Amino acid sequence: IGELEDAFDLVEQGEAMEVLKDTKCDVFLKHLNLVKKHLFALEDAISSVTLEQDAATGRKLRKAAGSQILSLLAQPGARGIATEKEDLKHITQLIRRAADVLTRGQETLTSGGQYLEKIQQLLLIAFQYGKEEL
Repeated sequence: IGELEDAFDLVEQGEAMEVLKDTKCDVFLKHLNLVKKHLFALEDAISSVTLEQDAATGRKLRKAAGSQILSLLAQPGARGIATEKEDLKHITQLIRRAADVLTRGQETLTSGGQYLEKIQQLLLIAFQYGKEEL
């Protein structure tokens, strides 16, 4: 979410405008806010999960099937909106553009979008396979 905010700030300041191509600045910023709402909902869903102590590792973790991620994504949060497979293409495009903005503004930022790319990979894998394959 921090990387989205950094990209938002850069675009708002007029940096990396070539990444936006034919998209108006205000439209791109609205779309970034929409992606943030998806991520806020995911964050809320993950925060609501009860973790169990794992005897083998001594760490707290969630013991569930991999398909549980689909349930977490489908939960609308208090601060956001649920993410469905239909949202994937739009979110993926925006994450790529935000990462491009961060890459171009890298002189002033500590991240070039590496966390956004990890979220993108999570979403792609989660929606690429059926529940039984996760």
